[in-house]
Amino acid sequence: MSVLLVCILCGLISFIPIIELKGAIPLAMSPSIWGENALSPLLAWISCSIGGVCCCLIIPIIFLYLKKHLEKNKVFSKVFKCIDSMVTRWLSNKRNLNDKHKSIKKCWWVFVFCALPLPFTGVWTAGALCAILQLNYRQSVLTLTLANIFSAVVLTAFCFLFAEYIDLIICVFIIITILQIFLKTIEFFYHKTKLTKIAKND
Repeated sequence: MSVLLVCILCGLISFIPIIELKGAIPLAMSPSIWGENALSPLLAWISCSIGGVCCCLIIPIIFLYLKKHLEKNKVFSKVFKCIDSMVTRWLSNKRNLNDKHKSIKKCWWVFVFCALPLPFTGVWTAGALCAILQLNYRQSVLTLTLANIFSAVVLTAFCFLFAEYIDLIICVFIIITILQIFLKTIEFFYHKTKLTKIAKND
């Protein structure tokens, strides 16, 4: 397997939900997986960042489209309005902000969330947040791209500094991902039951 093929594969892995760029970078640099074709920190950063940026261009379109159609459902419409009104109300309590400053503040929150090098804080989840917080396509793409590049720099530097523990880093990432999937599944069914009860009462 050539280095170019590894670059392409790792770029494609950056598209996969949950794994994304944050799982792709340590995978790209692992000699246990790719042998002598394991990518250097620079190549891992470039290939995974390109995949991540392409993801940033596509995800907002998907979630803006989904939100538009899900809003027709009474339950989802209430959830979206509730989240957005909570954020807007919090911003209003903090200071007198106009719509432009509120949008900037929302972009900053999404940036911090997406830049965290953890599973479930990647472009897919952050893209959904952008749609719920009513950020437009341009704002969403810019915020997600900057957060993704920042996260890639941090992760690449971390994996470079602890290169001898790269397999351990991958194992920890997998364990955290499995735990988060388990917790998110429980949380999903809990909120689904709660929302169903609210919809019935209405």
